[in-house]
This record gives sequence, C-alpha cells and structure tokens, in this order.
Amino acid sequence: MLTRAAVVAAVLLTAACVVVREEDEGRTKEVNISTPVGALAARTGEDSGETGLPIYPGARPSQEGRDTERANVSIGTPWFGLHVRAAEYRSGDAPEKVLAFYREELKTFGAVTECRGDVNFKNGRPVCRQQRFEDDVQLLAGTEERHRIVSVKPRRDGTEFALVSIQTGTR
Repeated sequence: MLTRAAVVAAVLLTAACVVVREEDEGRTKEVNISTPVGALAARTGEDSGETGLPIYPGARPSQEGRDTERANVSIGTPWFGLHVRAAEYRSGDAPEKVLAFYREELKTFGAVTECRGDVNFKNGRPVCRQQRFEDDVQLLAGTEERHRIVSVKPRRDGTEFALVSIQTGTR
C-alpha cells in the first residue's frame, strides 16, 4: 500500500512538472523547472552574475571557451529558499591589491572575515577553518542568511577572483 502511494505521488509530481529551457547559439542560457513543491531557475551569461559588489577596476570577466563565467541560481520551496549569484573575473594586478579593494567594499555588509581555507557558519557567525599551504583567500561579510564572498586566487599573470552573493530563507 505504501509503495502504491509513493508511485502515485511520484506520477502526480512529474505530471505537474514544467521545464522551460532557453538556448542561444546552441548553448543553454536559462532553465526553469516548476513543480507543485518548488521551483528552480538557473541563468548564465553576461547579465546573470550581479552580486551587489563592484567589479575591481580594470578586471575582465573570466571565460571558459566562449562562455562568460557568471550564474544566477534560485531554488524555492514552501520550506526553504536559496538564491546564489556568482561571477568570475581576472585582473593583471597582484592578489593583495584585489584583496585590499574588497576588504573595504565588503565592510558595507558587516564585519569582514578573512580566511585561507574554508569559511563555515557556527551559531550564525562565520568561522574560518584555516588550511596550511593555501594560496586562495576567502573574504566574507554578512549574516548566515545573507552574505557576500570574494574568493581570490593568485595566477601567474595576476589574479583570478570570484564574487558570490548568497541568500537563504523561505520563498
């Protein structure tokens, strides 16, 4: 009886599922999936990575092939929501110059946590798990529910950095 109920529920959910996919020059640019229990929207491309942080002066978008490395992803259910916007850039400047710029910019979102390693939250506060020999630096400001991250990586020809905005909560 329980198996039959699970099968009926699965059929109803997939029957009510709507998938919309938009392509541009053979590349998927946007996907929207809607079900009775939630929705997912994902968009890539030039206008998708607005994180609320300024772009470092003179930086250019990172590109993998012809695609710009930017994304905007939203997941919403009656119980939980997640919205992530991210973009990657490159600069010919040294990592310390990029870090100094974003240390100042992030202050508008609260205290700035700097970490060579992984940043997690404990009791609503950012906590750094330092990792030895880590060259990448994470800067984080905001709350667990709404924060910004700047990840800076040294490269032979300058710096690669990612700007990320994360917002959680119910829809």
